[in-house]
Amino acid sequence: MSVFANKPFSRLWNGKSKPDIYPRTADFAGDAAPPFTELAESGLGRVPASEELARILCYNSKITFKDSEFVDLDLTHERRRLICAGRLFRTDSTFERKGMYELFVLLFDNYLVITNIVGTGPNLTFQVCKRPIPLDLLRVETYAPPSRKRTISGRNGTNTFPPESWDIAPPSGDFREMLPLVIYHDGRLGGTTRLYAETEGVQSTWKSKLDEAILFRQKSSQVFEVSVVAREEFLTMGTSRGLHTYPPGDRPMGGSITCAIPFSTHDGRTLLAIGCVEGLWIGIGKDLRSFRWVLRLPVQQCIVNGEYGLILIRSNGELHVFDLEESVPKSTGRALTFRPKILEIKGKVDFFRAGKLNGEMYIVAAVKKHLDTIFHVWEAAMTMGPDGPLPDPQKFRLVHTFFLPAECTEIVFLRTKLCVLHNNGFNLIKLPEMSVAGIPQVGDKNVSECKKVLKRCSSARPISMTRIEPEVFFLCYDKFGLYVDRYGVPLQGREIVEWEGQACHASFRFPYLLLFSPAFVEIRNLVHGRLIQIIRADVAVGNLGGSGCGGGPIRCLWDGRGGGRNANYDPEFGYVGGGDYGSGSGDGVHGDVDGPELPTVLGAVDIPIPTTTDEWGAQSSSSSVVMQQCVFTLFSPVPPPYSPHVEEPTVPYDADSII
Repeated sequence: MSVFANKPFSRLWNGKSKPDIYPRTADFAGDAAPPFTELAESGLGRVPASEELARILCYNSKITFKDSEFVDLDLTHERRRLICAGRLFRTDSTFERKGMYELFVLLFDNYLVITNIVGTGPNLTFQVCKRPIPLDLLRVETYAPPSRKRTISGRNGTNTFPPESWDIAPPSGDFREMLPLVIYHDGRLGGTTRLYAETEGVQSTWKSKLDEAILFRQKSSQVFEVSVVAREEFLTMGTSRGLHTYPPGDRPMGGSITCAIPFSTHDGRTLLAIGCVEGLWIGIGKDLRSFRWVLRLPVQQCIVNGEYGLILIRSNGELHVFDLEESVPKSTGRALTFRPKILEIKGKVDFFRAGKLNGEMYIVAAVKKHLDTIFHVWEAAMTMGPDGPLPDPQKFRLVHTFFLPAECTEIVFLRTKLCVLHNNGFNLIKLPEMSVAGIPQVGDKNVSECKKVLKRCSSARPISMTRIEPEVFFLCYDKFGLYVDRYGVPLQGREIVEWEGQACHASFRFPYLLLFSPAFVEIRNLVHGRLIQIIRADVAVGNLGGSGCGGGPIRCLWDGRGGGRNANYDPEFGYVGGGDYGSGSGDGVHGDVDGPELPTVLGAVDIPIPTTTDEWGAQSSSSSVVMQQCVFTLFSPVPPPYSPHVEEPTVPYDADSII
C-alpha cells in the first residue's frame, strides 16, 4: 500500500510495457491507449521532483534538535534540494566509549546536517549532533589513503585504522580502512569536524557532492550583490602616493575611511560623501575623478539630512553643522570656504544621531564621563515663513539634557521615543517627560523561560532594534536576535535566532537584516530569522578585483541611516522598517551609487597591495606600502518579495505599552 500511494505514476507506467492489457479494459478500448500513454509519459517526468520533495518533507518531520539548539533549515521551501544523504563515521574519545561510531549525514542545498539515528521503524528520528553548517561557510578537504597502517586485533581478525587517530584507542569489531573527510566551519560556532568514509569511492563522491552543493549555493542565493565604488583611490598608513594621475592641485585620497554617505541634492543629483581621517570628499558615485576634497578636518562620523539640507560631522570631539548645498562642489578643485556652525557641548562627543520624534527633527549627542553617559538634545529653531512657522536649519536650541548611569553605545529613533543601547540592554526614553523603561522584561506568563532569556541578554552586547510588525519588535545583539512585543516581553513561539558570526554592526533593509562581522556579512529574513545569504570577506575581495592575497576585516560605512532624502519616514510609525532606517524599497534600495537611486548599504574591506621585488629578489621598500581600502555597495537587483510597509495596528493604543 505504501508503494502504491507514493509511486502511482510508476505503476501506471507499467502499462506501456504490457500493451495487451488495454483491450481487456473497456475504458482503454480503441483510441484510448495513446492518450493514456502520453499522460503517463508527462506524469513520469514529474515523478523524480515529487519523490525528492516528499523525501525532504519526510526528513523535515523527523529531524530533531536538542534544547535551545534549534536552527530553521527552511526545508519546506518549494525549491529545496537534497543533494546527498548517507552514512559516514566519526571518532569518539569520550570516557565511556572510545572508538568510531556511525552518523547519518544530510546534504541539502543550504545546510550540511550531521545527525544520529535514534529509534527504529515509525519512531525513527534523526537527532542533530552538531550545529548545521551553512554551505556559505563550509570548506572541505580530503586526504589520500594512509601510507601507514596500524594493525589491530579484533574479533573478526586483522583490521586497519587510519594513522590520524592513533592518539585514541582503536575501535572494536571489524573496521576496514577509513578515509578522512575534513569539514571546516568558518562561523562563530564552527570549527573542524573530521568524518571518515568507508571506501575511496564514498570519499570522492562526498567530496564532489559537497563541491557541487557549495557552487550551487553561491549561484542561487544572490539576494544582494557586491559592486565596487572605490578601490585604488583610498590608501591607508597616510601614504601620499596614488595609483592614478590626478589633476593639478588635487592630492590622492589618503587615510583610513570612517564613513560614506550617499545623498541627493535638490536638483536631482545623486552624490556620495566619503569621510576619512584627512577630511571629507564629495563626488558623483563611482566617478572617482569627480570627487573633491571639500573639508580639511578629520571626520569620525557623518550624517546627511536631505530634508533640512544639512551635513552633520563629528570631528575631534566637536559637532559641526554645514549647509548641504554650499558643501557640494560645483567646480574643479573647489574647497569649502564658509564657516560651519559648531554646537557648543561640554565635553568630547563620542557619537551622535539625528532623526525624528513625533515628526520633529532632533540631534542627540552623547558624551561619556567615567561610567556615565550624558546626552544633549537639540531641536531646529522655528522661524516665521509665508505659510507659517518653518524650521530654521541654521539655528538650533538645546531642549533637553539627561544622563544614564551606563556606558552607552548607540541611539535609535522610534516613533515617539529614543532607544538608547548600553552594555546592560535597551532603555526607552520618552521626551520631554523623561520616562525611562528597560527592555526586555519578564512577562506574566512563562516566567521561568523569560528569566532564562533575560539572563542571556544581560551578558550580550546590544547592537540595534527595529519594528517589524505593528505589535512586534526585533532586538539585535552581537550573537543572536530576539522578538519582543510592545511591552518588551519575549514572544512565545518565536525562537531566539543565533547568528553564524559575531556581529559588530547591523543594518535593517526590510525584510532583510544585514549583520556585519569581520569575516563576512550575514543576511537574514527579519520575519522568521532564516539565513538568506552570506558574503565572505575573501569572496568579496575576489569579486572586487583583489589580488588573491587575502583581505582585512569587513566594516560597515553606512547602514541606511542619516543619508539621502527622508522619503521613508511615516508620520504614524517613524521610518518604515523600524527606527530611523530606510525601508528596503523605493529610495535608497535598488540600483547602484551611480544610478538614479541610492544604494542599500556601504561597506569597506582592506585589500593588500602586493609587494614588488628588485633584481636581487629583495622587497622594495618604496612599494611595500599600504592597504587598498575597497569601498563597496551591497544592493538588491530585484525588489523584495513583499511590501515592507507597516500596517496600522489592529488594537487601540495602550498607555501601558513600553515601546
